[in-house]
Amino acid sequence: MSTKIPKLGNNDAMPFFTRFLVEEEPPETPEPEPTPPPIWTFKWPSDWEDR
Repeated sequence: MSTKIPKLGNNDAMPFFTRFLVEEEPPETPEPEPTPPPIWTFKWPSDWEDR
């Protein structure tokens, strides 16, 4: 499906939201968050504070 809007002289016939489709940029892909370390690696309570 194409998102290009034809440039016609009569833009009043289009729905309101279609005027902004051309100006819209695709969303950026978020960077994946690093996985937390496994729970069994925390031996002391101070290890939990370093996270």
